[in-house]
Amino acid sequence: MNSQNQLGKTVLFISELPENIVDSDLEIFFRDYKDYILMIQVDRNGRMFEAYGSRSPRATIVFKEHDKAEEARKNLNMRRLKGKTLNIMWHEKDNSVRYNNTANIFIKGISPTITPREVYVVFSKFGEIISSKLCEDEDGKSRGYGYVSYSDQDSLDKVVTIHAKYPSDTNNEVLVQSIGNSLFAANVQF
Repeated sequence: MNSQNQLGKTVLFISELPENIVDSDLEIFFRDYKDYILMIQVDRNGRMFEAYGSRSPRATIVFKEHDKAEEARKNLNMRRLKGKTLNIMWHEKDNSVRYNNTANIFIKGISPTITPREVYVVFSKFGEIISSKLCEDEDGKSRGYGYVSYSDQDSLDKVVTIHAKYPSDTNNEVLVQSIGNSLFAANVQF
């Protein structure tokens, strides 16, 4: 799936929301896009996420138009709300796009000073991200590793051939390894 396949999509999905989330929290979070949103629906009875082993609320946000949904996804993704980092992605009728993708990478050695948003911004330079996650403890502190799932193999290939340089005062190198069919590694600097 590439950016062209995303055209026309207007529904965003947010997983692993804070337990105490209410609709008005998301209305405030998406306030810059309020004129473009048709509906915000929080599901507090979230199904069991086998991969995470816990129940957590999730939300669906329906936009009037694709461009504003894409803008909101890119601008607000991996930002914090009520102490949790929000992973905003396209709502997929077929979850196999998210879970059976071979263009996935595992990242380790991430400095505790690097935020989930910084990881997202750096790795989005290589291509369209389906989802990303910097693993955090219950207090929201980084565990030093995470995952990025790209929409296509070309984006993954760019990660291992190009060294990203994030403009900051840190020079932290991290190990990046493909989770897909091929195994290779590259150093990416933040």
